[in-house]
Amino acid sequence: MNLLVACGSGGDGSSGQRYLAALDPTVALDAALAGCAALPTLDAQGDCATAAVEARGAITDDACEGVPPGLWHDECRFMLAERQRAAGDLGRGLATCGAQRFGRECTFHLIRSEAWDVHDGTASQALERVARLGDLPLARDAERLFWREWHHKGLVEGLQVDPARCDVLADPGPCRSATGELFRDAAAALGWARVCARIADGRPPLSRGGQASFAPSPERDGWLAQECPER
Repeated sequence: MNLLVACGSGGDGSSGQRYLAALDPTVALDAALAGCAALPTLDAQGDCATAAVEARGAITDDACEGVPPGLWHDECRFMLAERQRAAGDLGRGLATCGAQRFGRECTFHLIRSEAWDVHDGTASQALERVARLGDLPLARDAERLFWREWHHKGLVEGLQVDPARCDVLADPGPCRSATGELFRDAAAALGWARVCARIADGRPPLSRGGQASFAPSPERDGWLAQECPER
């Protein structure tokens, strides 16, 4: 379909019409990108071009090069990194992350996806994913981030976080430590005063649907002892 036809008759059409045409997968990507390039601002051009690439499932290196430099170009490469990881090429995805401005954030997303993918498995299976990450310049704390997100996935799904899951590992320390960090941040988000009041009332410090969100453990109880000394 010709872009001008998609935009309606007469002139180049409005910006809104150009954007809608860019989202139409029957319009060739090159034509869609040309229409996006005619929009009045660089931000609008980038937004439009990224949407055009995404609408066609055409998130490739070459396609992202068609997105103007700036925020939206980085967004396109962010999506490309996620797609590369999902296709089984974690190393390439991490390299794509490292070549853009938001490399740290992009790398974190891939680490989270790796952790969430194996949450339902054992800690031993998860450790294999940790090994895949290797030494990441943009995430020297990759192991900590991985274990935190591995446990966080359960919390999101309403499951109890239990560091005992880590005990099958030869060195369960990093895995268990992540539960304490996760509890600390969740408790701080609720407010330590409320957490301590819940304990005083005989309730779990954090719960969902009547179930304690975190199993009793030295990692959890250490924070409670520090923040709720009168419990």
